Amino acid sequence: MKPGSYAVAAFHDFNDDGIFNLNGIGIPKEGFGFSKNPKIFTGPPKFRDVVVIIVGSTNNIWIKLQYL
Repeated sequence: MKPGSYAVAAFHDFNDDGIFNLNGIGIPKEGFGFSKNPKIFTGPPKFRDVVVIIVGSTNNIWIKLQYL
């Protein structure tokens, strides 16, 4: 990756259907997470809360998936 500011989102496609599944009121039915592991209360986090700075060729970003 080129040096810069990035945000990373990930999800666990538990049922392997290629879709991030939500229930009828929009709550995730599968695990999800963001860079910097912010607390999620009422929707996705703001960019400033998940931004990571990439400066070199070797970077590790750990994302803890949340299951609601």
